[in-house]
Amino acid sequence: GDLEGQLLTQVTGTLRNLSLSRSHHKQLAACGAPGLLCRVVRGPYRGGRQELMFNVTRVLAKLSLHDSLRQGINADPGNMANLLELLESAVDSLGFADRSAFAAAGAGPPSRKRSSEHGVALLVRVAFTLGNLTASNERNRRLLGLELGGARKLAQVLDLVHARWAANQGSTLSPRGEGKEDDGGTDYEELLIKLIRLLANLSISAEVGQVVVGLPQVKCLVNLLDKCLHDTKVQGTSGGDHEELLLNVVSAITNLSFYPGGTLGGEGKEGGEGNVLLAGYREVCGGLVDVLLHENQEAVAEAARAFGNFSRDAPVRRFMS
Repeated sequence: GDLEGQLLTQVTGTLRNLSLSRSHHKQLAACGAPGLLCRVVRGPYRGGRQELMFNVTRVLAKLSLHDSLRQGINADPGNMANLLELLESAVDSLGFADRSAFAAAGAGPPSRKRSSEHGVALLVRVAFTLGNLTASNERNRRLLGLELGGARKLAQVLDLVHARWAANQGSTLSPRGEGKEDDGGTDYEELLIKLIRLLANLSISAEVGQVVVGLPQVKCLVNLLDKCLHDTKVQGTSGGDHEELLLNVVSAITNLSFYPGGTLGGEGKEGGEGNVLLAGYREVCGGLVDVLLHENQEAVAEAARAFGNFSRDAPVRRFMS
């Protein structure tokens, strides 16, 4: 009932404060807090208790950074399904699929704007949590990417968020960073970063990666690469506010470039029919050349790895030479 929902909101708010200190992690693991929080996500409050869901995702984002606490989430495969369903529900509530509304993003009364800000902040934390759960766990990558259909769903969400971000010209209403969890700002760029990181982690799995590279929505990575590099040149900086986005885009391209397209399969056709990034290799490689000259050495290393992967394809080698 309503009283129970209010109580859960207060309890999860307290757990959020406790999760900030590592000294409490042992007790949180012992009482099964991570798994219990995922059960709250599955409960009847997902659609109508935004503050409760926000509290839950803030706690899970913190706890999922630590292996001992991730184990409590990994113990039940249903927890991954619950988190993916929460992400989908949040996307639907924000109306990302309504592209006609992009020009008016952020418009409306303050209450609607605050609701949108909290919705995006919730998505950031769910994507961040799923990214932590798939960073080093092959079972979770296969579960989320294949068994739950997450690879296709997340690629669609990435494409929608990219369109919203582009419509807002990449603007943000609040600072970025996990350390600023109380801002609750509408930050589409931070959401892009978390979604790209999640897809990159999923693509470490060969079976999942081969699915992701064939999805047309991942072409937005090429557009994002071009946008980040363009803004860097215009601003005359080392990347400005887009540097973290650039690094994640290049890392994702590197992971996905590992999987062959049609030419690597021996068909002798240009364009890497099984890999949408290979299909646009001229534009991708042109952008990666600029990354090689970037001041961020981690981005440079990722770009060099991507070139190593792309160079296995004969048409790409001819283009590079």
